[in-house]
Amino acid sequence: MLLADAQNRLKALTASSTEPTLSPTEIDALLTQYALFDYNGLAPTDPDWEGTWNFNSAAREGWLIKAGRVSDLFDFGSDVNNFKRDQLFKHCTDMADKFATMKYGTMELSGATSWLPVIGNYNDIGE
Repeated sequence: MLLADAQNRLKALTASSTEPTLSPTEIDALLTQYALFDYNGLAPTDPDWEGTWNFNSAAREGWLIKAGRVSDLFDFGSDVNNFKRDQLFKHCTDMADKFATMKYGTMELSGATSWLPVIGNYNDIGE
């Protein structure tokens, strides 16, 4: 998978442009942190490495970062309005919990009848 595709996927999984936002630098840092050995056994530092990432763990971490950014928000109200700002924190932690339970995925090998276990990845294995 190309880095640009991985960045777009992680941005979508974390709703990175929605408040609280994640910067492009943070998206790149998460991808670096959760890079995996590819299906050829090559490390992310190898120049021939095929982009392989654990998107579920990266997304979980992204949602935890977002939760940290809103952890100081609190509910408040007046005679006219009530504001439940702590719901944003709960939403972020709920999303983190959701990604924590999605540890593994599977993908079919091109031209093969078996399945290869992968971790949140969309590699083109048959090429």
